[in-house]
Amino acid sequence: MEDVGLSRNGLSRHLEVLRQSGFLSDRHATHPRGSGPITYWSLDSDGISDAIEALLTYISTL
Repeated sequence: MEDVGLSRNGLSRHLEVLRQSGFLSDRHATHPRGSGPITYWSLDSDGISDAIEALLTYISTL
């Protein structure tokens, strides 16, 4: 996390905002080595497509 200049909590907050905004999806599972929970994050292509379409619509009205 040092690579992006955020603490673990800061990164979690950013990921949660992106999930709530529809840009990311999350899946919770047990860590493969059994050492606790893990969250897998992935891009939500529908949410990103919707945002791009909204942006293009906005730009076309300028």
